[in-house]
Amino acid sequence: MYSHQLFDVLPDEVVVYENCKRLILEGVGIGLVRDLVDKLIFLDVDLQIAYEWYKLRYEKMMERARNDSSSYFAQFLSLSPDEIQKFAREVWINVNERNYFENVLPLKAYADEIWTISNEHVVLNKAMSSTTDEFFRPVYACVELILEVS
Repeated sequence: MYSHQLFDVLPDEVVVYENCKRLILEGVGIGLVRDLVDKLIFLDVDLQIAYEWYKLRYEKMMERARNDSSSYFAQFLSLSPDEIQKFAREVWINVNERNYFENVLPLKAYADEIWTISNEHVVLNKAMSSTTDEFFRPVYACVELILEVS
């Protein structure tokens, strides 16, 4: 499990799902197990939209840190709003954007499907492979978020 609040893996946290009809995994590590999954879907979003989502999430994390001194973001509470924005932008450029180009975008070439996502988190279109969409008929799903794409 990964904690976005602590910005670290929680090694003692384990989630076990049994008797799942569908298990949805999300994160850049999925590419490492490509041969073990039935279908790889790449969620394609404009990088500027992803940056706007990042800024909103960063602001929420900073706000939560005001009430939680164990939060990774608590260390930044003494910074001015301008310093916080500058730091967040540097993290975006040096970590998130770089991670996108080096680790996320290359997975697009291996995807069975590419779903274009809007600013409102709506699927605008699906580019399907030769497989059928039967795999995605509504069923109860077990969901495990391994790593949120930032």
